[in-house]
Order: sequence, then structure tokens, then C-alpha cells
Amino acid sequence: EVTPTEMVGEGKVHVKVIASYCKALPDVAGGEIYLLELDGSVYLDRKEINHFEYSNGKTISVGKTEVVTEFDWPLDVGLHNITLKVKNGSGLLGYIKTKTDSVIVKILPLEYPLKLTEISCDNLNFNFETMDMYSQEYYASSLKCALTFRNVDNTQIYI
Repeated sequence: EVTPTEMVGEGKVHVKVIASYCKALPDVAGGEIYLLELDGSVYLDRKEINHFEYSNGKTISVGKTEVVTEFDWPLDVGLHNITLKVKNGSGLLGYIKTKTDSVIVKILPLEYPLKLTEISCDNLNFNFETMDMYSQEYYASSLKCALTFRNVDNTQIYI
């Protein structure tokens, strides 16, 4: 889990890796198992930012969730890819050796360095014979306008 996945202004995201025991296995007495021996890494834009090993013998019951690791990480403006890669080192579910999951986080700037430089509207004549008439004598006509902005700081803009 990564929260938030979109925010305005630089800040920290919270990363939480959890393990869930969804349904009972037929050969497990009492509906409780030892958590798998997990070895994993969390990557931010392909660079490792956290590594964990989880094999301390904790158990988990059916329908329960266990937090494997969690941490906060600062992010700057832009689109970021947070990826989790986990290896299963135990014999249980040995056919699932690795698992990868990714989340995209969008960090928007607090203010955009844009300056409005031009507004142009085509078809700016109002033809009352072709307008759609609405109640209480209000009239509407289609009008297409273009707004032109200039990026005064030459920084990246997200629209």
C-alpha cells in the first residue's frame, strides 16, 4: 500500500508492505500458519530505497493481515514509480518464488508558473436565429475559445 498516490506539493508518502492469510489450507491445523520467509525490496524509480527480511517465525491466522514493513519516503514534484519485489524463501507455496507490484505516485507543484498571454474566440458573433432558447429568456450559442499561456519559469507543467 502507498498513500497518498496523488498530492499537491512535495511531501512524504507512506509505504506499507503487508501479508494476508486469505483462506485456510487443508493441511494446516487450527487455521494458523507461519508467515512465509520473505525477502524483499522497495524501489523508487528503479532505485532501491528499502530492503527487508521477514523470517522471525510469526504466525498469522485466517482472515488476518500482518505488517511486514512500513516507512515514510519524501518525494519531489513529478510522476514516480514505487515497486515492490518480494522473494519467497520458504518451502510453502514454493511455486511462487517472486512477486512484483508497482504503484504510480503523482506529485503536483503547489503553483504553476504560467502567465496568460492570449485569449481568442472564434465565431464571436451572436446569431439569435440559430441560438438554442432556454427558459426565462436566457440564450446559449456554441463558442470555441483558446487560451494561450507562457511558462515563465521554464519548469515542467502537469495538466
